[in-house]
Amino acid sequence: MLTTAVIFAAYFVAVLRSLDEDGGGSPNTLGFLVGAVVLQIIAMIVIHAVFAARSKPGVSGERDRSIELRADRYGSVVLATGVVLTMLGALAIDMAGGSLESVGVAMTGLFVVSHALLLCLVVSQTVTSLAQVILYRRVA
Repeated sequence: MLTTAVIFAAYFVAVLRSLDEDGGGSPNTLGFLVGAVVLQIIAMIVIHAVFAARSKPGVSGERDRSIELRADRYGSVVLATGVVLTMLGALAIDMAGGSLESVGVAMTGLFVVSHALLLCLVVSQTVTSLAQVILYRRVA
């Protein structure tokens, strides 16, 4: 959870800085995305390897499955809400002519929509992980 939040927070900060410099949609943003995904994969492999080496193999019980299901439900609600809001925003951008230049932002609607959807995925995953932590603490 923490690695996802930190890595993609850094990604979005880098993209926003890139927007200030060149107006967005540059090849830098693709490089930032690839870098963030690769860093996320490497971080998750290392973290899972460390925890797997330290922990004993166990059988997940009914409580674990119930907590995972509830946390996934919370994350799914966040994801669905974000996607619907992004779709409504995309429609508003399209109705404004496909660009946000009318409000003083020099970027295309596609750039905004793709990053809004990525943000929805990251926030959804963070909510799912955070909900699992909270539910385990509440039950324990």
